[in-house]
Amino acid sequence: MGLNQQEKLQGYLQLLQRWNKVYNLTAVRDPAQMQVLHIDDSLSIAPYLQGETCLDVGSGAGLPGIPWPLSSLTVNLRCLTPTARKPVSCNRRCWSWVCRMWW
Repeated sequence: MGLNQQEKLQGYLQLLQRWNKVYNLTAVRDPAQMQVLHIDDSLSIAPYLQGETCLDVGSGAGLPGIPWPLSSLTVNLRCLTPTARKPVSCNRRCWSWVCRMWW
């Protein structure tokens, strides 16, 4: 993984920490534990993803879905979650940030 992708993942982790205080998206609060339990865990299945489009069912805080396109720009991601507050947070956190960072 390149430096640019690592920076994007760290940026997402910072945003997750910030929004977690507002929306209680995850029980994990320690940044080092978030890296291991959320980012690293999410990316562990990346080699097994196939195709151009991926659906993250039960996305909640955007995990594991958001780290996938941040680590590989070839994934067309869709996040699906039944909780109303979480997709709004996911969209605000990820898509506005991703658009700002990538373009």
